Amino acid sequence: MSVKTPSSYSKLDRALHKLAFNSKPLQDILGDMEQGLFAKQWQEIVIEKPIFITSLPRAGTTIVLETLYRISNLATHTYRDMPFILMPVIWQKVSRLFRQTSKLKERAHGDGLAINEDSPEAFEEVLWKKYFPGQYSPQGITCWPDAMGQGGFEELIRAHMQKIVMLRRKDGSDIPRYISKNNANI
Repeated sequence: MSVKTPSSYSKLDRALHKLAFNSKPLQDILGDMEQGLFAKQWQEIVIEKPIFITSLPRAGTTIVLETLYRISNLATHTYRDMPFILMPVIWQKVSRLFRQTSKLKERAHGDGLAINEDSPEAFEEVLWKKYFPGQYSPQGITCWPDAMGQGGFEELIRAHMQKIVMLRRKDGSDIPRYISKNNANI
């Protein structure tokens, strides 16, 4: 999928994103299917010292993420992981069939930062919403004291980090560290 401007964001793209983001059962089923089919590929990856970037909105977290991503051996989400965030391994296999790379374009924020499909971005909030839907409302996100240990979340986030590291490593010996940027990081 390519980064979309209003003129290049087709009806098919909008329908696919709407289906993916508005269908919790579909995301859950596909995520479980991925775990069952491919878990052996990432289970041996050790997540050591993940990096979490957080701040208030518009404070420069994207620039920090992009700089670290380009100069370090770090693994994070890219726009290519959209819209099936909970199943990045399957989505990578499927999307290779129609993958394109576009030129860098200014992102929708109008802040001068240019992005394309391979640009790093934060999408972990999809995982949080899966396990903590009650914390999200139209008014905002309600803070909670202890996310780990609730309903298997720690296992989910660790496996998710392992998947992203596996997808981003350049060869079997090159194991990058996981990095996350999100103004709502918990």
